[in-house]
Amino acid sequence: MYSPKINEKHIPALYHLGKRVKKPMTRLVNEAITEYLAKVESQSRN
Repeated sequence: MYSPKINEKHIPALYHLGKRVKKPMTRLVNEAITEYLAKVESQSRN
């Protein structure tokens, strides 16, 4: 399975956001990717 590395410059922001919203960084990243892909898919239909 392909496991891309998260850019190191994003880790502190993800860590602090995760603590603030009480979610693991992996969940935040997955939610962000899901929203981005849905947005791109929606735009490509128009």
